[in-house]
Amino acid sequence: MIGFDQILTKTNRFSYYRIIFHFVNCYKEEVEKINRLTNYLIGVLYIQDELISSLFCVTDILVTDYSAIAIDWMVFNKPIIAYSPDLMTYSHKPGFTIDYENEFPGQVTKNEDELIKAIIAVNGETESDDLKRQLFTDKIYKFRDGKSTDRVLDLIESIIRG
Repeated sequence: MIGFDQILTKTNRFSYYRIIFHFVNCYKEEVEKINRLTNYLIGVLYIQDELISSLFCVTDILVTDYSAIAIDWMVFNKPIIAYSPDLMTYSHKPGFTIDYENEFPGQVTKNEDELIKAIIAVNGETESDDLKRQLFTDKIYKFRDGKSTDRVLDLIESIIRG
């Protein structure tokens, strides 16, 4: 389990970070730790009852696991980091649709130290980071021409006509 307390205290030494935590599923112990830490760390917020789409607008870096939220995030073309300490185990489960380590649109980290370094390194992003996000976005969003509704309607009409 990720030690959010370690990550918060190490990244919070940089006053320009504002960390927002929003969990879909979370361990009770971790929520309690985060609540305690947000009381004394500047710029750390734990937001539970807010739409994720609203949080995207004020977020510069997304740290996620294997969640499909990464797909939604690509619309913003902002940095993303995967925290995947159990990648070897998880990658053998059905449902993986990409070569995670090679195709994930950001850095894949496997422990807390790598995650902290990746967060700090985001300020030094390069053109290859942008390209990696663009390739992932192109793979996921094949149709970005504003005609998706027309395609769906055409399909429905063709099914009705037989």
